[in-house]
Amino acid sequence: MLVLTHSRGSKAVPSLPSSNFGIDNKVDLFKQMARIVGASSSEIKEALEALAKPHIIYATPQERENEEIQALAKVFVDKIKGRSKAVP
Repeated sequence: MLVLTHSRGSKAVPSLPSSNFGIDNKVDLFKQMARIVGASSSEIKEALEALAKPHIIYATPQERENEEIQALAKVFVDKIKGRSKAVP
């Protein structure tokens, strides 16, 4: 059981099942997060294509994944900043 606490008290809610909800890895999770806040498929694609530079060599798949996550996190943060500026 998960207990959520906020200024008006606590509320117990059932824990979510240990499922990946169709998200296979962290990169997919960040892609989904970016889409949720309004990033278009082309914005996500551009962010990932920016990593496809011929002079970059990744030592491990984890290193490549970390770079992709950083690029997608930037798209996510930029969209959140854009939303906060739009709110009066």
